[in-house]
Amino acid sequence: MANRGEYRAIHVALIDDPDFLQLSPPARLALMTLKLILGASGIDVVRALVPELMATTGYDEATIRAAVDELTAGRWILIEGRVVWLRNGLRFEPSKPLASENGRKGISAHLETLPRVALVNRFADYYGLSRPFPELDDPAESEGATEPPSNPLPTPSEPPTEAGIRDEGRGMRDNHH
Repeated sequence: MANRGEYRAIHVALIDDPDFLQLSPPARLALMTLKLILGASGIDVVRALVPELMATTGYDEATIRAAVDELTAGRWILIEGRVVWLRNGLRFEPSKPLASENGRKGISAHLETLPRVALVNRFADYYGLSRPFPELDDPAESEGATEPPSNPLPTPSEPPTEAGIRDEGRGMRDNHH
């Protein structure tokens, strides 16, 4: 059989997740499509996000813009420049790349290839990885930032704890994925 590209896995429980079910159908499809585009790390460059999602989902521009707005408002995705992060995409990645030293090195190496934006450092903080761009650090924000949050999302609809991520309040549930 011919190589059909990289394999991507998504936990089946996602389709029954109450937070996921609250999303509009276009936002659900955009989220699933981004999981495929962003790969195991859940963060990468998407040079033309709206046109890419239009081409892959079949929705028109207004629908995709509304879906992206819905996903960002719900903190399912975070965007800075051309970098898109599917928040919790790596946390719920079935291949569990963070479980091994080589996997962690691979994710860290990937982060170093991304544009120098603060979002990449926030991603590293979230997963307890070394910040790839320490020159972007705000000393007030980076105190203790290399420690991953113990439980930043106690329930899917509550805001994160003060000890966790301050502004990443919603997304796939920790206990079902």
